[in-house]
Amino acid sequence: ILASAEQLNTLARAAKGSYIETPVILAMVLGLRRSEIIGITWDNVDFENRLIHIKQSVVNGDSSILPKGTYKVIGKAGGKRKREIILKTMLKTDSSVRSFTMNDALYNYMKALKAKQDVMPRATKAYMDFVCVNAVGALITPDAITLQFRKLLDRNNLPHIKFHALRHSCISLLANNNAFSMKQIQDYAGHSDFLTTFNV
Repeated sequence: ILASAEQLNTLARAAKGSYIETPVILAMVLGLRRSEIIGITWDNVDFENRLIHIKQSVVNGDSSILPKGTYKVIGKAGGKRKREIILKTMLKTDSSVRSFTMNDALYNYMKALKAKQDVMPRATKAYMDFVCVNAVGALITPDAITLQFRKLLDRNNLPHIKFHALRHSCISLLANNNAFSMKQIQDYAGHSDFLTTFNV
């Protein structure tokens, strides 16, 4: 994980205006997995009740190995391997399906993002419903997040960590806060068992 709150703040400032600004914010604030972040669609964002619902995920892979009725192929990943971009409508475990309350800062951020996306020019309408799209409306893919995150760390002299470590940082900060029980943090993280949360 990142070593200090100061480094997290540096990363948040560095991510502003970058290709992966929204994925970084959602990972840091909510502790979401990369696949969960990309899978958020605007119908999962309940502005009236200030909730973000996690109900699906997006991964790169081979749909032929997935059970029928649990996925939808929504594109092709770039690069030499040409893998599919898959929207998984069944998450890893039942505990992965959960909802998060948006604080004022996140609520205002998501409102502004929605307003911006409603009027921006799009090269494709295929991903109109998705929150994590680039400046021309194409989906930000899992591989793109990994690549751009590495570049973001390099440019800002931050420790080399995996994007997933932002999730661990969020969970660790919650645990260190002493305001939440381990069971509450387990539910928040969507871990199927207590030991996973405890080990993080």
